[in-house]
Amino acid sequence: MSISKEDMYPHVRKQLQQWYPEQRGWKIYARNEVHGIQPDFLIEKTTGGRIERSSCAVEVAKMITEDHVKRIHHYMDILSGQNVAILEHILAVPAGTNTSCVPEGISVMRIRQVHED
Repeated sequence: MSISKEDMYPHVRKQLQQWYPEQRGWKIYARNEVHGIQPDFLIEKTTGGRIERSSCAVEVAKMITEDHVKRIHHYMDILSGQNVAILEHILAVPAGTNTSCVPEGISVMRIRQVHED
């Protein structure tokens, strides 16, 4: 059975909600909920006129490549700006994905409910 990024979205959203609880002011937006070029999930809250953001890219692959990492860095550039603090960049992957080329500074979220053989 082949899995898609969309198959992973409910599992990723659930994990993001645990990491970034709504009761602490966090809002989680899926790619289709925000216009423009966006990662799969954008997480943000506003505190005292300052926006705090994290992004989450979802990839379904046996191995994460330099192209995947470049895409994440592209999101970093797009989401940053004046009065915007980028807190975390998350890469969500199925369990079993080789993430050995993911550099420090990018958090890897392994979705155990989905496994890439």
